[in-house]
Amino acid sequence: NSFTSAIRSSLLQNANKGDSLRRWSINELLKLNDVNAANAEVVLQEIRTRLAIQHQRLSSFPRVEEYAKIASSSDGATLSKSLKMLLQLHENTYMLPHEIIETDYLMEGFSNRPKQMYLKQMVDDIMTRHGASVDTFADAAIASRKMEFQIPQILRKQFRADATILQNPEPFLHSRLLIQLICEHYVSLNKGKPTGAVSIDADILDIVDDATTEAKHVADANLGIAPEVQIRSADGP
Repeated sequence: NSFTSAIRSSLLQNANKGDSLRRWSINELLKLNDVNAANAEVVLQEIRTRLAIQHQRLSSFPRVEEYAKIASSSDGATLSKSLKMLLQLHENTYMLPHEIIETDYLMEGFSNRPKQMYLKQMVDDIMTRHGASVDTFADAAIASRKMEFQIPQILRKQFRADATILQNPEPFLHSRLLIQLICEHYVSLNKGKPTGAVSIDADILDIVDDATTEAKHVADANLGIAPEVQIRSADGP
């Protein structure tokens, strides 16, 4: 692990801020409507804290190597490898906002356009890096569910408890989605979109269709199969 003790301490401190996290809504996101130092700091602080919490959740599966040895299968190797990759991804991504915040980079001449563009690119990089986590997480979750039936029955209850993040993935995936949304909103503001990532005149059927297509692609890539989905409106097909 390349973390210094100071950075490790910062990560743990931020991971314990779960109760004080900002509760985002569409209206709250729309209030973040300008590219300035204050809003940039809000975005980076939110991203850093949420990445720390995600890292903490991933670290809460301490006996993965033991279970992998007991299962003695490719699923155990996949689970172990996927969790290590996710931890490394979150550590590396955490460093991007952390270094900017800790050096007071934002408060010194933020009106300078090159500085704004540098920060926009960095947030874009965070969004791209972190976006890749969903496929790796899916690999870990699938391997975990297969492994449960490859270890002795007496250990399965404890395995499910240790693997809570994979057995109950909604909190992790919800937080991941928020990180992506905050990043996309800030990048969109920098591109001159007055409402950022929020579309106030979008066609709801187009949104549902895009979401369904993306979900089918993820299902097909990870499970080899995707269900057919029919979208119907109140006025008909």
